[in-house]
Amino acid sequence: MAANLPSLPDVERLSTNIVRVLGGNPSKYTLQGSNTYILGAGPQRILLDTGQGFPAWKENLSKALEQYHTSISLYNLIDPSTTLDISDGQKFSTAEGFELTALHTPGHAADHMCFLVTASSDPSELGSIFTADNVLGHGTAVFEDLDAYTVKAYPGHGQVIDDAAGKIQEYLEHRRQREEEVLNLLRHGTTTAAAATAPTTGAQDATADSPPKEWGSMELVKVIYQHYPESLHVPAEGGVKQVLGKLLKEGRVVYNEQTSKWRIAGTRATL
Repeated sequence: MAANLPSLPDVERLSTNIVRVLGGNPSKYTLQGSNTYILGAGPQRILLDTGQGFPAWKENLSKALEQYHTSISLYNLIDPSTTLDISDGQKFSTAEGFELTALHTPGHAADHMCFLVTASSDPSELGSIFTADNVLGHGTAVFEDLDAYTVKAYPGHGQVIDDAAGKIQEYLEHRRQREEEVLNLLRHGTTTAAAATAPTTGAQDATADSPPKEWGSMELVKVIYQHYPESLHVPAEGGVKQVLGKLLKEGRVVYNEQTSKWRIAGTRATL
């Protein structure tokens, strides 16, 4: 959860073949706004991510297209009948040799795609990845096999990430930490197992006579994110629910449909 974000220009050339255009929709969810990327060189280029289509985005995009002497068909951007499915490994290229390869990376959404730069006139761009929203906290485990050859990451929101592998590892560790916090709360009533061993009234270790209580997802959020503003609790709940969903599939937690609450697997519900 970001704060004190740096200011980004509406249109900025990030490298030889990569221009970023801001979407004009800043918020706590979109950071400085959604990023649109114009990729390649010459009159025909690749447009990646159309944002929310706000008037400010259209103005920024028009300015960028004029500045870099290229054009696109706005009809193709907004007509649903022109939308086509993208498959894993599919390639997109320009006449000048800039190429992207699609990578199916479910996480933020089941059909989420990232795009890897696999050909470019600028060697420094090779291996860079356009992550859209996956690098922003959902489904980061899908990147584990990419660590060895990703260079830069161009996210759907925020500034360019120079050390893509490092940032991806940071998200992996963050997800593991959140998972442990959720499990510890369900087991012990506190976010750390070490704290649960101390003689505190908050400890809730399961016993035959005293099972741990069930927790609602927002109850978990209010403990795990207690030092964050309450305005961020709703988006944080989405991440906690994803952790719980993963743990449910692994058989490590149980969901009580009657109470809409969660408990650690292998224990009975508190009456």
